[in-house]
Amino acid sequence: MQVIGEKKLFLLAKGFSKENREWHWHLLGPWCVFNSHKDNFAIALEDHLEGKSYICLFKRKPKKQAKTLADMVYGKGFLAKVGEGKHNPRFNAILKRAKELSSMGVEWHHHHLLPECIFNKKRGKNCIIVEDPVMNKILIAVYNGNPMKDLTKLERLFYAQ
Repeated sequence: MQVIGEKKLFLLAKGFSKENREWHWHLLGPWCVFNSHKDNFAIALEDHLEGKSYICLFKRKPKKQAKTLADMVYGKGFLAKVGEGKHNPRFNAILKRAKELSSMGVEWHHHHLLPECIFNKKRGKNCIIVEDPVMNKILIAVYNGNPMKDLTKLERLFYAQ
């Protein structure tokens, strides 16, 4: 993964969006299983067309930057939408646990792993995962298709933290 600055991160993301290019991103906390830069928060950006990935490091949680990228990928106002796509019954336990962590004041995070994501061990499938820092577990729901119906619920809870 190539380390880039915040300005380049947004230039790339805007360019990918303008070109209607397939791309996605991840917010990685210092404790995240996918973060090799354990002293920093990070945003990882993946360009599906070129097969390249980039990482931008932050000392503080880049929540505003993450929300801007989410709006670029899912569309502005996506948190207000019901969400379309598949539901996985395993997601119910994931959402319940995320709500419990939030009510305890525990900072948690999640990922939507697309079928071609470099972090996805379930190639060809969509996955929603929540990293539970209390139980030191990764909770996962696997989808054959678009998981936005479930993901939107989790995103609302995450951005309300």
